Amino acid sequence: MKKKCWLLLVSVCSFSLLWGQNKNQLPNSVRVGAFYYYPKDSKESYYDLRNDSMVEEINLGTRDTSIWRVTWRRDSLMEMRYVTGSAKLTAAQRAYRSAHRVVVRVDRVAPEYYTFSAGMDSVGGIGNTQDTMWFKPKKGRN
Repeated sequence: MKKKCWLLLVSVCSFSLLWGQNKNQLPNSVRVGAFYYYPKDSKESYYDLRNDSMVEEINLGTRDTSIWRVTWRRDSLMEMRYVTGSAKLTAAQRAYRSAHRVVVRVDRVAPEYYTFSAGMDSVGGIGNTQDTMWFKPKKGRN
């Protein structure tokens, strides 16, 4: 009887440890790498090259580039602060971007993409959206 209880306890603990590791590690796969973004209701497409602290975002149609500083608040929550770029921005738009931050929450990670929620100064803030970042380019969109 003790042997069965011990085996059950070890099995449950092992499963819990493995599940916990996967849950915590999944969002880490979105911290570094190349990502593709196709905003809803838009013909625009973007390529994001991200390391743990910076994002270089390139509009694939215009080649316009912007640089953002990234701070990870939790495994699934990051803040992005505008650094430079986007040649078409007015002085007022640059000032606005510099004064605010984009907050992004990774909602779900799948083998080919991750979904996110984002907004200005908070996930539900101004301009909030829910969308998808892809790990590989979608055919016919670049």
